[in-house]
Amino acid sequence: MQSFSASTASKGKVCLAYSGGLDTSCILKWLINDRGYDVVCFLADVGQEEDWDQVRAKAKKLGASKMVITDLRKEFVEDFCFRAIQCNAQYQGRYLLGTSLARPVIARAQMKVAQEEGCQFVSHG
Repeated sequence: MQSFSASTASKGKVCLAYSGGLDTSCILKWLINDRGYDVVCFLADVGQEEDWDQVRAKAKKLGASKMVITDLRKEFVEDFCFRAIQCNAQYQGRYLLGTSLARPVIARAQMKVAQEEGCQFVSHG
C-alpha cells in the first residue's frame, strides 16, 4: 500500500478498481476533478504481468490519495482455478475462463479494502 497526499474538500471516498489503463485512468480523473471524491485505487494481482511501479506512479500522478495492490494469486488459484479445472469449465468448449473466474476474488478483495480505507463508495471501469 502506498499513500499519496489526500485531496482537501471531498464529497466522500471511493475505492476504484484501477488497472492503470485508459478507462480506469479517465474514471479516476473524473471522480476527483469533476465529481469531487477522494479516490483510493485498488488493483488485484491474480498473476497477470504488470509493471506495478508504473501503475503506482500513474495513480499518484492522476491524483489518487492511495494505491493498494493486493496479492490474490494463491486465493485465486486455490478457491477458483482448481475448482474450474475439476469441472472442466470452458467457454464454447475451448476457452478457459480465467478473466471471469477472477472477478469474484477481485470484488471480494476490493470490498475489504473499501471497508479498511473507510470508503463510502466503490467503482470499477
